[in-house]
Amino acid sequence: DVAINYLPSEEQDAQEVRQVIEERGQKAVLIPGDIRDEQFNYDLVEQAYQQLGGLDNVTLVAGHQQYHDDIHGFTTEAFTETFETNVYPLFWTVQK
Repeated sequence: DVAINYLPSEEQDAQEVRQVIEERGQKAVLIPGDIRDEQFNYDLVEQAYQQLGGLDNVTLVAGHQQYHDDIHGFTTEAFTETFETNVYPLFWTVQK
């Protein structure tokens, strides 16, 4: 069984993944939301735990990446967005 987090704009994709999982006899819990939000991460863990009856494994695969030929091409805003997506959720998720 699995809980899947996704952005609301990815609803159709999430529903397709759920269908594949359920066709194989497993439970799929869909939890839309933005992992860049601290409180959402805490709620995500709680919802997954409650709906699945526990958590044996947590896998975080969301990521944000940008490419520039030169480090000066990165803005502070872009750097912040990368950390808010790739680093902060790891901390918040295991903190819960």
